[in-house]
Order: sequence, then structure tokens, then C-alpha cells
Amino acid sequence: MPFSGKPEIDGFLDHVWRHRWLVVATLGALVLAVSLLGGYLGGWGWVGIAASTVPAPKDMTYQPPRKLWDWLQLLIIPAALAAAGLWFTRQQNRRQSALTLDKQREDLLAAYFDRLSDLLLKGELRQMPIGRAQGQGPAVARTRTLAALRALDPVRKGALAKFLYESGLIVGNMCVIDLSEANLETLYSQPPA
Repeated sequence: MPFSGKPEIDGFLDHVWRHRWLVVATLGALVLAVSLLGGYLGGWGWVGIAASTVPAPKDMTYQPPRKLWDWLQLLIIPAALAAAGLWFTRQQNRRQSALTLDKQREDLLAAYFDRLSDLLLKGELRQMPIGRAQGQGPAVARTRTLAALRALDPVRKGALAKFLYESGLIVGNMCVIDLSEANLETLYSQPPA
């Protein structure tokens, strides 16, 4: 939510807006704390914590009016259950998102291996010095490799690089696939088991 005005005020309001639930919870806790302290120390009767001074009639059961503490007892458990449910749902959503992303990356790597294996088996990727005309195979393989490297996590990038090296596609000056524009900073290769 954009605000207009002085930059320092805008920054503060943006910070408050990003953390609005924390602000609401803090204000609610503050109001509750003041009410409870007022009930105990100030003897505020409407809070319902201080001792009751209203005598009960002898001929009937006396039901005192509902006080703040009575309403809080009715609201605390449902609010706690709702908060726990929201927290649990968020955790599940985060876990599911992470699993989905992991599955997508695994599928991407498997598809990449399949496509490059097909190109290798068909002989469309042959070793030639870089810069020579090599046909469409290396260009397709380079495009697929760069796209896969952008989408993969560091461990899978390491598996991809290992595949390219072991298949002889990135060895010495006879590289078939040019990785000069590839981002290999986060490459991580797992040690052999």
C-alpha cells in the first residue's frame, strides 16, 4: 500500500503495513494487559476480575451480568485454535510449495538428460573445436543447458555439469556446448557415496 508524504514517514507506514497482523496482535495484547491490571489494581468492576460486592438475594439464584473476563474466557480457546489452525495451514502450504518446486526441478533435470541423451545417441553432438560450424544439435543443446541451469538448484546444477563432463561435452578446448554465459556460481557437486 503506497503512502505519500515525507520519506521517513512513508518508510514507517510501509513497515507497519507489512507487519499489520503483528501490530494488531500487539495492540490487542496491550489492551488486554491494561484491562487486567485495571481489574486487579484499580478494582474496575466491568472487567470481572475483582471480588464481587453485589450480594445475592436469598430467595433466588443470582446470575451476575457478564463481565469482560467472562467474554475473554469464551474467546481465548477458539482464538487459540484458530491461530494454531492458521499456523498449521501455512506450514503445510510452505512444505507443499517446496515439494512441488523440488518435483518440477527433478522433472526438468530428467527431461534434460533424456533430450541430451537422444542428441548424443543420434550423433548430433560431436566434438569439434569451439567456433566451428557444428549444425543445429549443439545450438539446441546449449539453449537447453542454459535454460536448465537458470531453473535448477545448486545440487542439480552439479549433476548437470557432471553429466556434461562425463559425456565429453565440456572437456578441454573441444567443448561441444559453450557455457561462457552460464551462471555456475552456485554449482554444488555432491561427493561420491
